[in-house]
Amino acid sequence: MRPFKLILLLLLTCSSAQQAPAATGTDEVRASNVSLFALTEALNALKVRIANLEDRVNSIKIEGAYAISILQAGISIPPSAEVEFLSFDGTMTFNRDGTLTAVLTGHQNDPLGPSSLNGTASGTWSRSGNTITVALLSVDSSGTSTSTFPLFAADGGRLLVGTSFGPASRDDASSNNLIVLVRTSP
Repeated sequence: MRPFKLILLLLLTCSSAQQAPAATGTDEVRASNVSLFALTEALNALKVRIANLEDRVNSIKIEGAYAISILQAGISIPPSAEVEFLSFDGTMTFNRDGTLTAVLTGHQNDPLGPSSLNGTASGTWSRSGNTITVALLSVDSSGTSTSTFPLFAADGGRLLVGTSFGPASRDDASSNNLIVLVRTSP
Protein backbone atom coordinates (compact mmCIF):
# COMPACT_ATOMS: atom_id res chain seq x y z
CA MET A 1 0.00 0.00 0.00
CA ARG A 2 1.22 3.42 -0.72
CA PRO A 3 2.11 5.60 2.26
CA PHE A 4 -0.40 8.29 1.22
CA LYS A 5 -3.30 5.83 1.24
CA LEU A 6 -2.19 4.39 4.53
CA ILE A 7 -2.02 7.82 6.19
CA LEU A 8 -5.45 8.68 4.82
CA LEU A 9 -6.89 5.42 6.11
CA LEU A 10 -5.39 6.06 9.56
CA LEU A 11 -6.78 9.60 9.67
CA LEU A 12 -10.24 8.42 8.73
CA THR A 13 -10.18 5.68 11.32
CA CYS A 14 -9.02 8.06 14.07
CA SER A 15 -11.55 10.73 13.20
CA SER A 16 -14.45 8.29 13.25
CA ALA A 17 -13.38 7.04 16.67
CA GLN A 18 -13.58 10.59 18.08
CA GLN A 19 -17.23 11.20 17.11
CA ALA A 20 -19.78 11.88 19.88
CA PRO A 21 -21.24 8.81 21.47
CA ALA A 22 -24.70 7.77 20.29
CA ALA A 23 -27.69 8.93 22.34
CA THR A 24 -28.68 6.51 25.02
CA GLY A 25 -32.20 5.58 26.05
CA THR A 26 -31.79 7.82 29.11
CA ASP A 27 -31.18 10.91 26.94
CA GLU A 28 -34.33 10.18 24.91
CA VAL A 29 -36.39 9.82 28.10
CA ARG A 30 -35.03 13.16 29.37
CA ALA A 31 -35.97 14.88 26.10
CA SER A 32 -39.46 13.36 26.24
CA ASN A 33 -39.91 14.50 29.85
CA VAL A 34 -38.89 18.06 28.92
CA SER A 35 -41.42 18.09 26.07
CA LEU A 36 -44.13 16.62 28.28
CA PHE A 37 -43.41 19.20 31.00
CA ALA A 38 -43.64 22.07 28.48
CA LEU A 39 -46.93 20.69 27.15
CA THR A 40 -48.34 20.36 30.68
CA GLU A 41 -47.36 23.97 31.47
CA ALA A 42 -49.06 25.19 28.26
CA LEU A 43 -52.26 23.25 29.11
CA ASN A 44 -52.29 24.64 32.66
CA ALA A 45 -51.89 28.18 31.30
CA LEU A 46 -54.86 27.58 28.95
CA LYS A 47 -56.94 26.27 31.86
CA VAL A 48 -56.27 29.49 33.77
CA ARG A 49 -57.23 31.64 30.77
CA ILE A 50 -60.46 29.68 30.22
CA ALA A 51 -61.34 29.93 33.92
CA ASN A 52 -60.81 33.71 33.78
CA LEU A 53 -63.14 33.99 30.77
CA GLU A 54 -65.77 31.84 32.49
CA ASP A 55 -65.49 33.96 35.63
CA ARG A 56 -66.13 37.09 33.57
CA VAL A 57 -69.31 35.64 32.11
CA ASN A 58 -70.47 34.19 35.44
CA SER A 59 -69.63 37.33 37.39
CA ILE A 60 -71.90 39.56 35.33
CA LYS A 61 -73.94 41.34 37.98
CA ILE A 62 -77.38 42.36 36.82
CA GLU A 63 -79.02 43.24 40.13
CA GLY A 64 -79.27 46.99 40.69
CA ALA A 65 -80.78 50.19 39.34
CA TYR A 66 -80.46 51.33 35.74
CA ALA A 67 -81.32 54.42 33.76
CA ILE A 68 -83.41 53.27 30.81
CA SER A 69 -84.10 54.82 27.41
CA ILE A 70 -86.44 53.29 24.85
CA LEU A 71 -87.09 54.47 21.31
CA GLN A 72 -90.16 52.97 19.70
CA ALA A 73 -91.36 53.32 16.12
CA GLY A 74 -94.71 51.86 15.10
CA ILE A 75 -97.37 51.72 12.42
CA SER A 76 -101.03 51.52 13.41
CA ILE A 77 -103.43 49.05 11.88
CA PRO A 78 -105.17 49.83 8.58
CA PRO A 79 -107.09 51.68 7.33
CA SER A 80 -105.31 54.64 8.96
CA ALA A 81 -101.81 53.09 8.99
CA GLU A 82 -100.43 56.02 10.96
CA VAL A 83 -96.78 56.19 11.92
CA GLU A 84 -96.00 56.98 15.53
CA PHE A 85 -92.80 57.47 17.47
CA LEU A 86 -92.49 57.13 21.21
CA SER A 87 -89.57 57.56 23.53
CA PHE A 88 -89.38 56.57 27.16
CA ASP A 89 -86.90 57.51 29.85
CA GLY A 90 -86.84 56.39 33.43
CA THR A 91 -85.44 53.81 35.77
CA MET A 92 -85.56 50.04 35.94
CA THR A 93 -84.49 48.06 38.99
CA PHE A 94 -83.50 44.41 38.74
CA ASN A 95 -83.96 42.64 42.09
CA ARG A 96 -81.97 39.64 43.26
CA ASP A 97 -85.15 37.50 43.45
CA GLY A 98 -85.74 37.78 39.68
CA THR A 99 -88.34 40.54 39.84
CA LEU A 100 -88.07 44.04 38.41
CA THR A 101 -89.80 47.38 38.56
CA ALA A 102 -89.76 50.28 36.11
CA VAL A 103 -90.87 53.89 36.29
CA LEU A 104 -91.13 55.46 32.84
CA THR A 105 -91.86 58.88 31.43
CA GLY A 106 -92.97 58.61 27.84
CA HIS A 107 -93.24 61.06 24.99
CA GLN A 108 -95.49 60.26 22.06
CA ASN A 109 -95.42 61.99 18.71
CA ASP A 110 -98.11 60.94 16.25
CA PRO A 111 -100.74 62.63 14.02
CA LEU A 112 -102.53 63.86 17.15
CA GLY A 113 -99.40 65.73 18.24
CA PRO A 114 -97.05 65.25 21.16
CA SER A 115 -98.40 63.74 24.36
CA SER A 116 -96.98 62.18 27.48
CA LEU A 117 -97.22 58.56 28.53
CA ASN A 118 -96.15 58.05 32.13
CA GLY A 119 -96.41 54.85 34.06
CA THR A 120 -94.95 52.09 36.10
CA ALA A 121 -94.40 48.48 35.24
CA SER A 122 -93.26 45.36 37.01
CA GLY A 123 -92.13 42.00 35.83
CA THR A 124 -89.56 39.27 36.02
CA TRP A 125 -86.12 38.64 34.59
CA SER A 126 -83.82 35.68 34.13
CA ARG A 127 -80.26 35.30 32.92
CA SER A 128 -78.45 32.76 30.76
CA GLY A 129 -74.83 33.70 30.04
CA ASN A 130 -74.85 37.31 28.94
CA THR A 131 -78.52 37.25 27.80
CA ILE A 132 -81.15 38.65 30.14
CA THR A 133 -84.77 37.84 29.32
CA VAL A 134 -87.25 40.41 30.60
CA ALA A 135 -91.00 39.83 30.93
CA LEU A 136 -92.51 43.25 31.60
CA LEU A 137 -96.12 43.50 32.79
CA SER A 138 -97.66 46.85 31.85
CA VAL A 139 -100.93 48.25 33.09
CA ASP A 140 -102.46 51.23 31.30
CA SER A 141 -105.85 52.56 30.26
CA SER A 142 -106.23 49.84 27.63
CA GLY A 143 -105.58 47.01 30.11
CA THR A 144 -102.73 44.71 31.08
CA SER A 145 -100.11 43.36 28.69
CA THR A 146 -96.86 41.45 28.97
CA SER A 147 -93.88 42.21 26.76
CA THR A 148 -91.00 39.74 26.65
CA PHE A 149 -87.68 40.80 25.17
CA PRO A 150 -83.98 39.94 25.43
CA LEU A 151 -81.27 42.26 26.66
CA PHE A 152 -77.58 41.63 26.16
CA ALA A 153 -75.16 42.47 28.95
CA ALA A 154 -71.88 44.23 28.21
CA ASP A 155 -69.08 45.56 30.39
CA GLY A 156 -69.86 43.25 33.30
CA GLY A 157 -73.56 44.13 33.30
CA ARG A 158 -73.07 47.91 33.48
CA LEU A 159 -74.64 48.26 30.02
CA LEU A 160 -77.69 46.33 28.77
CA VAL A 161 -78.89 46.68 25.19
CA GLY A 162 -81.77 45.06 23.36
CA THR A 163 -84.37 45.34 20.65
CA SER A 164 -87.91 44.07 20.49
CA PHE A 165 -90.56 43.75 17.85
CA GLY A 166 -94.31 43.75 18.34
CA PRO A 167 -96.34 42.48 15.38
CA ALA A 168 -99.60 44.26 14.59
CA SER A 169 -102.70 42.70 16.03
CA ARG A 170 -106.34 43.45 15.33
CA ASP A 171 -106.37 46.16 17.97
CA ASP A 172 -102.82 47.43 18.12
CA ALA A 173 -99.97 48.79 16.04
CA SER A 174 -96.77 46.99 15.20
CA SER A 175 -93.66 48.41 16.75
CA ASN A 176 -89.90 48.14 16.87
CA ASN A 177 -88.02 49.15 19.98
CA LEU A 178 -84.43 49.97 20.83
CA ILE A 179 -83.76 49.59 24.55
CA VAL A 180 -80.64 50.86 26.33
CA LEU A 181 -79.99 50.56 30.07
CA VAL A 182 -76.97 51.94 31.95
CA ARG A 183 -76.32 50.91 35.56
CA THR A 184 -76.66 53.82 38.00
CA SER A 185 -76.11 51.93 41.27
CA PRO A 186 -74.72 48.58 42.35
